[in-house]
Amino acid sequence: MEILKVENLTKVYGKDEAKVVALDNVSFSVEKGEFVAIIGASGSGKSTLLHLLGGVDRPTSGKVFIDGKEASLTAKEFDLVLLLVSNPNKVYSRDELLKTIWGSSYPGDARTVDVHVRRLREKIEEHPADPKFIHTKWGVGYYFAD
Repeated sequence: MEILKVENLTKVYGKDEAKVVALDNVSFSVEKGEFVAIIGASGSGKSTLLHLLGGVDRPTSGKVFIDGKEASLTAKEFDLVLLLVSNPNKVYSRDELLKTIWGSSYPGDARTVDVHVRRLREKIEEHPADPKFIHTKWGVGYYFAD
């Protein structure tokens, strides 16, 4: 079962003469229970891809499919789902997600995370009230179910 599919992921740094294309239309998918290895020559974009998947950086463009459905995500939703999917069954507290996705200087409160998780579920879950992918561990936080 395909749980994550990325199409035409691109990351560009800079503009004009200073423009560097770190990733150019990378596509891949991950099956449930599949082990994923990122291999390639030096300078091929492995670190950039891992940063994108780990939520450290955002892609310039690309599409994300979850369970075969295209998810039209905002930048923060994209960061959130990639972090959770990249670390299945790891429970993140609201505060951890807030600091990781929004940054430690974000002036809002942790309920921002709840709103984004709800909207993300509405976009990727067939039944958002009974989620298949993004679960709540009551009193602890959120996780992507393996």
